[in-house]
Amino acid sequence: MSDNRRRRREEDDSDSENELPPSSPQQHFRGGMNPVSSPIGSPDMINPEGDDNEVDDVPDIDEVEEQMNEVDLMDDNMYEDYAADHNRDRYDPDQVDDREQQELSLSERRRIDAQLNERDRLLRNVAYIDDEDEEQEGAAQLDEMGLPVQRRRRRRQYEDLENSDDDLLSDMDIDPLREELTLESLSNVKANSYSEWITQPNVSRTIARELKSFLLEYTDETGRSVYGARIRTLGEMNSESLEVNYRHLAESKAILALFLAKCPEEMLKIFDLVAMEATELHYPDYARIHSEIHVRISDFPTIYSLRELRESNLSSLVRVTGVV
Repeated sequence: MSDNRRRRREEDDSDSENELPPSSPQQHFRGGMNPVSSPIGSPDMINPEGDDNEVDDVPDIDEVEEQMNEVDLMDDNMYEDYAADHNRDRYDPDQVDDREQQELSLSERRRIDAQLNERDRLLRNVAYIDDEDEEQEGAAQLDEMGLPVQRRRRRRQYEDLENSDDDLLSDMDIDPLREELTLESLSNVKANSYSEWITQPNVSRTIARELKSFLLEYTDETGRSVYGARIRTLGEMNSESLEVNYRHLAESKAILALFLAKCPEEMLKIFDLVAMEATELHYPDYARIHSEIHVRISDFPTIYSLRELRESNLSSLVRVTGVV
């Protein structure tokens, strides 16, 4: 009897150990993990908030925008670009110049080649580049002929210094081929030869200005205009020759006298044009009488005999004596 009671009590105790109390709901563990055999920090333990080493990447806005705007070039319609389109597969007749061009003469071609060479030389010539303006303004602008129009700083000197404390610097658009130089800057030759320097448009324009000033302003010891009187005499006699004393030019504008001695052909061409302009100031219709006026140089200081002439005297101004 006592043995039956003891056996029944042991069975009741074992049943109570295997059952959970009603107030404690049964817990479910993921993956069948045993909470007793998986302590905190073990590799088998799963973090319910995710992997600690996993960081959510923030999408790049530029990359997302690029992906939205990109075009798939390898899609199924890629070969449609090669399909024939009669409306587009032709040249616009308004944009095609099929006119026949007239063949250039030799002189015209040489003139154009010289102009292109001048453009290339100016583009390479660092003397015309203002580094400060180049950094601010970028590359030099080009005009309709492909020649550089650069921004350079030029000093403006005001005659009335009372109204200006300092000389002002102002930015001006300057075309190197249209910019006139000063008389002093003519001596700073930026070319391989005097001839090449004189034929540059801005240099020849400056020379013409100074030669005209010489003809109109040169005076003798009494203050009388020397070449003004000669031009009036030329007009009265309907002559086409104006005599210019070399020593007068050397005394007044020495650099022009040097150019005349080194390159008489180029200088006399300019001198002839200037002489006509000076004559037309006194006789506006003189071009109807003579289309040109030729300048004759006198009193050149260096004299050679015919036997003394050498190859080095070619293309330069010489004064000779002797019988031909």
